[in-house]
Amino acid sequence: MENRTSFGLDAHAYREFRPVYPDALYAYLAEICTHRNAALDCATGNGQAALGLARHFARVVAVDTDAAQIATATAHERIEYVVAPAEELSTALGRFDLVTVAQGAHWFDLPKFYARLQPLLAPGAVVAIWGYSFPRIDTAVDAVLAEHLVGAVDAFWAQGNRVIMDHYRTIAFPFEEIEPPDFAIRIRWDRHAFFGFVRTWSAHKRLLAAGKPDPLRRVAALLDAAGIWPERDVRDLQFDLHLRVGRSGTAHR
Repeated sequence: MENRTSFGLDAHAYREFRPVYPDALYAYLAEICTHRNAALDCATGNGQAALGLARHFARVVAVDTDAAQIATATAHERIEYVVAPAEELSTALGRFDLVTVAQGAHWFDLPKFYARLQPLLAPGAVVAIWGYSFPRIDTAVDAVLAEHLVGAVDAFWAQGNRVIMDHYRTIAFPFEEIEPPDFAIRIRWDRHAFFGFVRTWSAHKRLLAAGKPDPLRRVAALLDAAGIWPERDVRDLQFDLHLRVGRSGTAHR
């Protein structure tokens, strides 16, 4: 299973069950930009981050290699959706004050991406990549999920997933780094929504493709038996965001 296109196999589920990034993140990124003429969102998927950026920038170009994902994106008067690999961005797209990659940089050929990005950056442009951790719910539920879900799928993550698990700290980031404030996704979900989210994981899809039993069945049985997350109960989940933010012009050393 090739990760960069696997998400399009169930693009509607990806749109329905992936958590939404906080508005405060987009406001912060816009605030540290010198200008707000144009933003470029790479690996846009269904355009979630592009829509957030459109509230702050006059023009947004949203790029993804997966046409099925782009097909599910919400149309917006300030967003232009483009099907293309991030490593093959055209200079015809223009120049950008902000470039973002949300939950996607770990699938890129980063040296090629950075090289292709250079002529697209306006003077002093900001580049931001981010991803999120496994959510926290409560102590009892977290313990069940850690043992019977996270542990069960661990062998099926690709190397790219390991990069995001390391909070992108192991990759090159050739920009003058800016220390961002802390951000988190806070969302209220029932078990149906959470399980739908898990089913969008590439590791979960690989586990099933390998003929392994679905760990969500075991998790559901354990949660029911313990009475710690009844099926229809809505719970608060927190996904911590991990950002690397930098400004073009001075390489990070």
